[in-house]
Amino acid sequence: MKKELRNLIDLYLTKTAELVPKIAYALGVTLPITNIEWANLNVPQRGTTDTGLHFFKHGYGVTIKYVGGEINVDFGANGEYNGFDAWRLFRFAEVTGTQIPYKDHLEIAAELEEGEKNKEVRFSGYILYYLNEPCHQLGKHNTLLLRCVNLCSRLWQTLIIHFER
Repeated sequence: MKKELRNLIDLYLTKTAELVPKIAYALGVTLPITNIEWANLNVPQRGTTDTGLHFFKHGYGVTIKYVGGEINVDFGANGEYNGFDAWRLFRFAEVTGTQIPYKDHLEIAAELEEGEKNKEVRFSGYILYYLNEPCHQLGKHNTLLLRCVNLCSRLWQTLIIHFER
């Protein structure tokens, strides 16, 4: 996989890790949550959090608008939210102004397929790819770790809200 694509994936995943727990907290949702559980949630489809994040809940995911950009995230079958696809990566680069050498999402898709052949990424079987690294293989099977991450996220969100007032 080209260095530029790996850098884009890292930027996307960093922003996802920052924002998804904030949206979950604002909606009163405990992570991890599977794609099916997310789709069946009875929460507002769109709204704005106390910290100014705008969200649009759709199908298996959520689009989050923040100062400086927008990100579209889908939840995985095991509660992961660290998946990506060519369109999401290209769109993320486009709206954040991240310079990439790709003219469209199809070029990224071809490189993701190459990355799968090289075992750098794995395909979920439905839309999303995941980095093929242990720390990126989180889900319902790592519930304790994800609950700790969620707790830290909620504490961090509480601190942010407290200090912003």
